[in-house]
Amino acid sequence: MNWRKIDSIFVLVALAGALSVSVSAYAFEQNSLDTLMSTKSCAGCDLNNADLGKAELSEADLTRADLRGAVLDKANLRGAKLGGARLSGADLEKANLDGADLRRANLVRADLEKASLIGTILVESKLSGADLQEANLSDADLGKATLEYADLERANLTNAILTGANLHRAKLKRADLTGSSLEGARLERANVERANLRGASLRGANLKTANFGRANLEGANLQGAALNHANLRRADLKSAVLKGADLSGANLWGAKGLTRTELATACGDQSTVLPDGFSVRPCK
Repeated sequence: MNWRKIDSIFVLVALAGALSVSVSAYAFEQNSLDTLMSTKSCAGCDLNNADLGKAELSEADLTRADLRGAVLDKANLRGAKLGGARLSGADLEKANLDGADLRRANLVRADLEKASLIGTILVESKLSGADLQEANLSDADLGKATLEYADLERANLTNAILTGANLHRAKLKRADLTGSSLEGARLERANVERANLRGASLRGANLKTANFGRANLEGANLQGAALNHANLRRADLKSAVLKGADLSGANLWGAKGLTRTELATACGDQSTVLPDGFSVRPCK
């Protein structure tokens, strides 16, 4: 018996098996794609790395679908059901996701630049490292969403719900957060420079070491917020509610609209930087 020949056959079989596993792990199933395009219903389908650019998928059912690395740029997903879907690394640039249900979806490192997400449900979704530059998230629900290191520069978040969201080290420079709810949100080390937070609610939010340089906080509610070592230099604090806010180590030098009346309801420490003539009571 030629054992060398048999060993060679086993090696070839093993390699073929490994290749088939590798291909199946990274390629979508054609029948799943055909089903989606013909019925707009493919819950739980394997569509990873599928090319769906500019596809018409409004109201489609893609609940728990595997769309990792899929190309969906400029696709119409308005009102689509994507709850629990896996979209990590997907290309959704300029896609229409208005009113879509993406609760608990995985969008880690997804490209959502200039995407429209008006009124979209993103409750408990994972958006760590996602690109959301200039995305329209007005009226979107991002309650308890994870947005660590996400890029939201110039994004429209007017009246968005970000209650309990994790925005640790997120980029919110020049973002519009007018009237948004950030109650209990985490913004440690977030860059909120020049952002518009007019009328926003930041009650109980963690804003430690966040950069609010030149941000507009006019009429914002900072009751009970932790602003330890936050940079509020040149921020507009006109009519802002600072009741119970912890300003320990915060830099408010040059802040606009700051009044002694509002400052009297907050607390700080010896490292709190205030404009000349202002003081703050020590935190207990």
